[in-house]
Amino acid sequence: MERKGQGSLEYVVLLTFSIAFFIIVATIASEQLSIIGSQQRAEQARIAMKQIADAATEVYQQGSGAQKVVTVILPEGVDPGSGYILNNSIHLSFQGSDIWYSLGFPISGAIPSSSGGSTLQFVSQGGSVSVGTVPFTILPTSLAFTLCAGASSQSSADSLVFTNLRNASTSVDIATDWTNGSVTMSYSPSSFSMLTAANQSVEINITVAGNITGTFNGVLLSNSTTYATTTPVSVTVQGCGGNATPTVAQAIVETYSDDTYSIQKTAFNPVENVTLTGTQWVPSSAVTLDIRNSSGSSVPGYPRGVAANPSGTFVEVFDPSGLPSGTYTSEANQAGVVRTSIFTLRGCT
Repeated sequence: MERKGQGSLEYVVLLTFSIAFFIIVATIASEQLSIIGSQQRAEQARIAMKQIADAATEVYQQGSGAQKVVTVILPEGVDPGSGYILNNSIHLSFQGSDIWYSLGFPISGAIPSSSGGSTLQFVSQGGSVSVGTVPFTILPTSLAFTLCAGASSQSSADSLVFTNLRNASTSVDIATDWTNGSVTMSYSPSSFSMLTAANQSVEINITVAGNITGTFNGVLLSNSTTYATTTPVSVTVQGCGGNATPTVAQAIVETYSDDTYSIQKTAFNPVENVTLTGTQWVPSSAVTLDIRNSSGSSVPGYPRGVAANPSGTFVEVFDPSGLPSGTYTSEANQAGVVRTSIFTLRGCT
């Protein structure tokens, strides 16, 4: 009986030590995982701050009027209210540790200081850079209208969809930079307020006087308290008389197949102009535009230089008459910054 009692006691002691050992191991493992997770989140915060510093540097180097929009994501663990700008540097605190980047130029505005995603706009003032949160987006990013000229006035309509990105209501006021007397542009509503994550549709109406042809360009200006952006608008009025031929005539770029602007249209019927719109280029500067066929060869007349207006926007309209059906690529290049777009031309069916 004594040996049995001793054996039972030894078993209990061994079991106790085993349980204690596993508890210690599990605790150490949990602590290590917590440390690794914290280190990963700290690295995410550093990456976000570097994105902000790089975007500010890029628009500063491009010169006055240059703009860039960047979305950054701050992880859990960012100390609330710790993001600030001071003495040409940006600062953020993560779990009590300061993350900062020094910039070689003045920077003003505000950077995010709470976890989650934020969309920021950077604008070069020439000798300095301003940064602020983008409160709303607009889709599509540009509008192109094509109308047939007639003896009486003609009209057409389209719409823009605004989406609030803030965790609060956002008010928007709309105006135009439009000086084309023979072609008028109206919009409704001209001002509105959106709740968190809400959408607002704005109808754009174009009216063209009789016996008018040509291409007319302007911009729609959308402003909130701390943010302003432009939407390029192009109107092409052309003679549409005569019988349709199987040869490609014209096409429009950046149109959509659904009313939520999520399915972009890429194939077009004839009797439309190809309208290429570029935004956020260096204002009042030259951009090289090339249009190439599926074999990589430039179409007649391209590449050629186009000029960005004081808002950093250019609108190019070309007539692809005589070009064969197929896929074409437009490429805009400014000092090594390249953007491309693909569209398809097809004949009448």
